[in-house]
Amino acid sequence: TPQVTGATSGSISVANSGPINPLLYDVSGTGVNVVSFSPASLTFPAQAVGTTSGPMTVTLSNNQSVSLNVASIVASGDYSAVAGGTSPCGAVVAANSSCTFVVTFSPTKTGTVKGVVSVTDDAPTNPQILPLTGKGQ
Repeated sequence: TPQVTGATSGSISVANSGPINPLLYDVSGTGVNVVSFSPASLTFPAQAVGTTSGPMTVTLSNNQSVSLNVASIVASGDYSAVAGGTSPCGAVVAANSSCTFVVTFSPTKTGTVKGVVSVTDDAPTNPQILPLTGKGQ
């Protein structure tokens, strides 16, 4: 059960009554995020206040061996997120599969505007958070 993403290694020690005590077995594995985004964050170019950017597509990957039940995909503040792209997200993402959604930016003020897309689902790491940055001008 990995606690971090990336490669991890260690060993298992088995105590016994034999001439080689303890026996050591090397083990290794790779931890992956249960659910991941590609790209891992979005940065929108400068956008005129009161207008809406073109959509940017995000791929949500279910890296589990079981289906992922998605309750909602919601963007904060001046951002909007909806199912779209080549494989629009629905209520279920199959095991070891992916779907897409699109995000737009509609700034209401000048300057840097930060936000997030929050994906609420039944993964152990719920919710999934995608950082967003844009600049209103």
